[in-house]
Amino acid sequence: MNIALIKRMMDACYQAKRVRDLLPALPDGVLPSFIQYLDAIQTYRDKMKKFKGEKCTERHEYHDVVRPGKKRVLIVKQVAGQGAMYDTHLFSKEPSGVEGGRSIIDMGNMPILVTPNEYRDGIIRSMQ
Repeated sequence: MNIALIKRMMDACYQAKRVRDLLPALPDGVLPSFIQYLDAIQTYRDKMKKFKGEKCTERHEYHDVVRPGKKRVLIVKQVAGQGAMYDTHLFSKEPSGVEGGRSIIDMGNMPILVTPNEYRDGIIRSMQ
């Protein structure tokens, strides 16, 4: 590499940093690497929000029912808490979302108890 090429590369990096500093702050819990993924998923979420619920032909209701004397079942889901290449968020504002969610790393990678309905509703969002 010659000096002129190195200088051009350094100038390009400096300009990229300046552009990035001008961008608005990301919502809480959103990392820059998530943006493309979130844009793609948000398109589908927005379409689903526009569906007319009264036109649905099928309906399911799930209740957390305690049945005394019956066997209890526990499902354990292990999610990564490394954060190097991806992150896991819980309790976001919308199903399988990031915004408003809490990082499992910030919660100390401790076990969290969620109800079956919370799990079905997408309380855990793991970007793997």
